[in-house]
Amino acid sequence: MAGPAAAYGPWQTVWKRHATWSRDGTWARLLTAVQAQADAAGELDWLVGWTRRWSGSTTTPPASAMSGGAGSNHNHRCAEPADHALGRSRGGWTTKIHAACDGAGRPLALHLTGGNVNDTTQFAQVLAGICVPRLGPGRPRTRPGYVVADKGYSSRANRALLRSRGIGHTIAEPPTSRRTGGVAAAAAAARSAMTAAATPAATTSNAASTGSSSGAASPPATARPPPTTAARSTWPPCSCGPPHEPGDTP
Repeated sequence: MAGPAAAYGPWQTVWKRHATWSRDGTWARLLTAVQAQADAAGELDWLVGWTRRWSGSTTTPPASAMSGGAGSNHNHRCAEPADHALGRSRGGWTTKIHAACDGAGRPLALHLTGGNVNDTTQFAQVLAGICVPRLGPGRPRTRPGYVVADKGYSSRANRALLRSRGIGHTIAEPPTSRRTGGVAAAAAAARSAMTAAATPAATTSNAASTGSSSGAASPPATARPPPTTAARSTWPPCSCGPPHEPGDTP
């Protein structure tokens, strides 16, 4: 791999400076300053998207590919400090970068975890990390104008959080959720039909028993026909797109 440009000096110097700036918060302050300048110039697009990236994978080849017969490191787990943001998965040791970016792809908030951490569990923390200060008077902006995300962030908790803050959003739903919703709707329709059919019969039976107990002759009970109901399909809803929820905007 090619080293850094000569203008930056030896790679050891570049690495040490990068590590120092990461530890003392210099990189974070630089990002905040650039964000504030872009927002003041009206360049930030507050249609915010969620993304994630993996990096730092280090794996051991499987036993069949090694002459020594060493096994995969997937199950060779050991303790790793939480602040290292490393997680063991089938890809080896990996780090996942959870990010919220503006409409032009510029980062607004970043959060690191191990590569084995589920995306949707970090949604709230990334959202809380959005804080763009003003160059002049005024509070920092922390609320996106609109949020878009893929099915990796689809959960009731995330949608409820966005609604509680008045943030419009479009989050894709996985196919399993759409199928589950269709099955639930069909089951509810079946229960409604059974209840509608059983109610007239129960009413007729109750009227007949009341008449016989009073000792008076009563005309034969006439069962009322069940109410007419519109035919309802038990097929699941169309899967050509995710269903809209209150607060979602197509």
